[in-house]
Amino acid sequence: MRIVHIIDTLRSGGRERQLVELLKGLSKEKGISCDLIVMSDDIHYTYLNELGITVHKLIRKSKHDISCFFRLYQLVSSINPDILHSWGSMCSVYAMPYILVKPVLFVNGYLRSAPPNWNWRHQDWLRSKISFPISDVIVANSNAGLKVYKVPVDKGCCIYNGFDFDRVSSLENEPETRNRLGIQTKYVIGMVASFSDKKDFKAFILCGLSVLDSRKDVTFVSVGDGENRSVCEDLIPEKYKRNFVFTGKVLDTESIIRVFDVGVLLSNISLHGEGISNSIMEYMALGKPVVASDSGGNTELVKHDVTGFIVSGNSIEKVVPLLNKLLDDESLAYSYGNSGLKRIRTEFSFSSLVNRYKSMYSEILARG
Repeated sequence: MRIVHIIDTLRSGGRERQLVELLKGLSKEKGISCDLIVMSDDIHYTYLNELGITVHKLIRKSKHDISCFFRLYQLVSSINPDILHSWGSMCSVYAMPYILVKPVLFVNGYLRSAPPNWNWRHQDWLRSKISFPISDVIVANSNAGLKVYKVPVDKGCCIYNGFDFDRVSSLENEPETRNRLGIQTKYVIGMVASFSDKKDFKAFILCGLSVLDSRKDVTFVSVGDGENRSVCEDLIPEKYKRNFVFTGKVLDTESIIRVFDVGVLLSNISLHGEGISNSIMEYMALGKPVVASDSGGNTELVKHDVTGFIVSGNSIEKVVPLLNKLLDDESLAYSYGNSGLKRIRTEFSFSSLVNRYKSMYSEILARG
């Protein structure tokens, strides 16, 4: 079985990490060979070379480079795969000439979110309309995504993200991380996300300020970078600046999450619906209770009042009492965190991810 995976970029992101995790697992499987086509020069996961995966760079000259249709056709023809697996909506469009001409099975796997306002204005709407009919399987990482994108039942497949616990096997010890970040308080509440319009870091900061109005034993850590970071930093009065840490883009996210007492993910629910959040998976894999927006697939990952709390809306009135509750009741926080860890090990494991994809590939080949 030969599979070609196509993705826009290999920058540090949830979609990219899941592809790399899958390739890591498939590289150990007999009878399966994989090639990877990356349509940019932005490659964060450089250890792919150690897996024996051939990486082809097909650089786009612009966002909608028409020559990519021909160049991709030539490249994939030279590989001659059994299965073509796209991880981006524009990648699916670029691959269409090859799919329409060559005898290849097509896995359309770019559904990683559940947009709340799904209509013709969304950039993926037209791409889905023209790529779904020629797809053999359409993969989403949440059932919420399949529903929002209106994927036909006979083509839809939900494969949850998987977490590789090797990532947390040799982390920096907590005192060193706290010292490096300048954390001097007893408690730490953190949020890992991009500072983009899709994530509500502003609400996270405002909730933090509200908590600090009644207690001073908490540091709020924001992990990530993006265009909205400076705006969020400007929200913090001088008297509270020592209680906020902005790490920027980092490579040791798991070591930082390890010092959290609570992991938070507040999404801009008017613009974005989560798929299966890698940030939340990391919180849970490190035994942290979660407070997350009721957004997309979050309810498929976080069990309300079992592994944390799902919040309808990001208002201070709703979020702050839950944060204080978890800080004040350490046994409750531990129980939620432990339940989350068990859930990741049993239902969102790395081996489960690889096995689900293997089964899906074998199934479409069998009926091919």
